[in-house]
Amino acid sequence: MLASRGLEGEGAVDVRGCFAVDDPSERVGDFGIEPFERPGRRPSHPSSGHRPFDRPFAGVDGVALDEQEDERLAAELGLEKRLYRLGFPGHGDDVVHPVGEGVGDRSERPFSAVVDENRGVIAHDDVARRPMGVILSKPGAHGVARGDNSRQLNTCFSCAILCPSETEWSIMTNGIDYGRLEDGRHVNYWRLDRTIRREVRRTYSTEEFAWATARLESFGHLIGHTVADNADWIDDHGPELETYDRHGEVQNRVRYPAEQHENDRLVYESGIVADAFEAPPGREDPMPLTHNLVMQYLLCYADVGFNCPVAMTAGVALVLEKFDDGALAAYYEGLTSREYEDCIEGAMFLTEKQGGSDVGATETRAEWDPATACHRLYGEKWFCSNIDAQGTLALARTEDAPDGIGGLSLFLVPHELEGELNDQLYRRLKDKLGTTSVPTGEVEFRGARGFLIGEETRGFHQMAEMVNLERLSNAIGSCGLIGRALLESKIKAANREAFGETIDQYPLMRRDLVDMTVDHEAATAYTMEAARLFSVRERAERAKRGALEAMGPDDVDEERAERAYRLMRLLIPIAKARTGRLAVDTASYAMEIQGGNGYVNEFVTHRLLRDAQVLPIWEGTENILSLDVLRALEREAAHEPLLETVTTRLEGIDHPALADTTATVEASLQELGTALATLASEDTDYAQLQAKELAHFIYDVFAASLLLEQAQDALEGRGAPGAVAAGDPATAADDRGGGQPDARLALIARRFVRRHLTERPARGITDGERLALEHFDSIVRFAPLEPAALLARAGETE
Repeated sequence: MLASRGLEGEGAVDVRGCFAVDDPSERVGDFGIEPFERPGRRPSHPSSGHRPFDRPFAGVDGVALDEQEDERLAAELGLEKRLYRLGFPGHGDDVVHPVGEGVGDRSERPFSAVVDENRGVIAHDDVARRPMGVILSKPGAHGVARGDNSRQLNTCFSCAILCPSETEWSIMTNGIDYGRLEDGRHVNYWRLDRTIRREVRRTYSTEEFAWATARLESFGHLIGHTVADNADWIDDHGPELETYDRHGEVQNRVRYPAEQHENDRLVYESGIVADAFEAPPGREDPMPLTHNLVMQYLLCYADVGFNCPVAMTAGVALVLEKFDDGALAAYYEGLTSREYEDCIEGAMFLTEKQGGSDVGATETRAEWDPATACHRLYGEKWFCSNIDAQGTLALARTEDAPDGIGGLSLFLVPHELEGELNDQLYRRLKDKLGTTSVPTGEVEFRGARGFLIGEETRGFHQMAEMVNLERLSNAIGSCGLIGRALLESKIKAANREAFGETIDQYPLMRRDLVDMTVDHEAATAYTMEAARLFSVRERAERAKRGALEAMGPDDVDEERAERAYRLMRLLIPIAKARTGRLAVDTASYAMEIQGGNGYVNEFVTHRLLRDAQVLPIWEGTENILSLDVLRALEREAAHEPLLETVTTRLEGIDHPALADTTATVEASLQELGTALATLASEDTDYAQLQAKELAHFIYDVFAASLLLEQAQDALEGRGAPGAVAAGDPATAADDRGGGQPDARLALIARRFVRRHLTERPARGITDGERLALEHFDSIVRFAPLEPAALLARAGETE
């Protein structure tokens, strides 16, 4: 039984768990631990507490935990031992069988976890409010036989203890030892990236977070292993276009490596698109679009190119969800399918040679064809990513439509219809610098059949809904790539020796890694906040359409949704602009940290830099995005919710360790208000001249206020609601959100503000600041830091 007898909970510290989650996969019996055979696998041995880890084995209540690779032991750092929580089929993973009740009565109960300094992680019954049993023992606490280098799960089934090694226990309490990794693969990216885990806890509801953690843990493992390995192969053996068959007939065939097909199947069947549009198993409603973006973040640790079709598939599904009258339901079902055999991908063909970013210059025309009861499209599209997608959106001008964007209509143009190719020609694939996995080419519409979406001549406004999501995808993908580049850099710095020390011991490298970490934290927080606002607005619209079971039209707060829309219209183009450039800079420096190897194709930083370079270009260059910021300020009066939100946020910051940093941000907010007022009163040319500077100013102030808000919560030991309810395994090591104060985020906020919002005499050289040396472990390795350490540094008392 998972719950043991005779354990009390005195002295336990609530930090919400230190275990990973696996979905129950197979029933093998009614009770207990049984042998489980599978061809080609070694059997488990029910007489022993040790289970070979490279095969499935039966668990409590006859649940087989499908463990296909011993690498899944990498719950935290690719370590030797897997830390389990066992669940029941159909009930999720947040239940444990109560003490003294028979397995057959199915009396499941929700539980959280507490850490006892002497005994380890203890299951806590959230209903009866009492300890239930040990889930994870401190090393040696129960005398269980060990073998730190063996591929075994050390389990004492009499009290269901899962024992970590001394190294694992140290990591859970003292931060991540990147020196134990060789490189940033064959690990679980969800487990290693505590920044995205914190943001998920912050932006998901309690119920969403409880459902999503197992999904994201499993997905992080998948991306860190199979998908990452395949991505390297695909980069060298990418898709090839075969426009004509051997008889000279147009076939428009894109030949993909088998590894790309495998990645497609694994990623789409993980629900990366489906879960945000159709209620997944165990839920009444779809997950918010934030969840789709978080999965894209993890995917971009391995392959930014593959994320392009994933993002566009979600974008096309969103357009059809909002504007289709049901005529294209079959395409929507394909875009949102969880079954790979039924799944289709999306794309959008916007760019034309003569127009570029000037979409209003589109020359593609659409002529009504009564014989087929649809339009026929004629024209050329110049930069078409995911060229052979079955769910492609294209803008075209119908007969007698006016010039400019007001005359454009939106069409769905399939790759084929009823098994026959649509009337278009794929001329060639672009020989790109990076993102090899997504085929990008040139397309000629030669009377291709297109199905009108929504109202005629409203195409640009409908496409803008997709563009908002695509820009968010670009931004979150940039953050994911930055995370991978940073991971590779931390590992290299912790392992590479020069002059008798690993290079992470030298002050310059410490400063570089600290600043890279701070920028990643800020970018991820900012982008996830923009994603949260986007999801608030979309959830409200779904509720108004009656598309949510748990929420009806009367539950919609239209004022809140409108406010979220106005603010996210400002934040999204800024997020895309800032993170795209940061991805290039971070990938470039990650290559430098690797040294000469970083410039060689066999090392991933070579690909990261090539892939990163597209991120400032896709979905609008920085100049185009900066002009969009001006439009959001003018048309949506987005400055109003911006200034109100930041002001309210800063008013809630009162911890003494944050006082000086908060004062600097408050002063910057006043300057930002002055800048906004100035540009509102100036002529158009001057406003455009300063638009890029304004966009970066908004980013710096808004990101700083977000970091301060999270730092305040961490200093006071306040965790996000989701973490409290779900027993998040990250919480014990993330910012101590489950009840223990931690000052790490205060350091992050302080350093960000100092670099981006503080005027520094002599460029800071004379001020004596040593943050990167004194707090390297806390910032870079996520080691906890008591708030008193900051107060003492400032000469203050609690």
